[in-house]
Amino acid sequence: MRCYVGIDIGAVSATAALLVEGGDDMVARFGGQYTSADAAVPGRRLYLSQYLRTKGKPLAAATELLDEIIAAVGPDAVAASA
Repeated sequence: MRCYVGIDIGAVSATAALLVEGGDDMVARFGGQYTSADAAVPGRRLYLSQYLRTKGKPLAAATELLDEIIAAVGPDAVAASA
């Protein structure tokens, strides 16, 4: 399984998008913190994190999102991030 991670960080909130190759049900791995959506790329599934407030610390929020993803899929599964 390979994953591609995108993080949108603003002054108020941060959101992660995770594109996963294969049909694995990743929502169970994230404990309901992510929702599943149809991806435009065949054979991949898109998962979106819930709204996370940055509380004036955008780097800490981004780190928290990445830590969640790595804990759920493992460090070797993340092929790219942006």
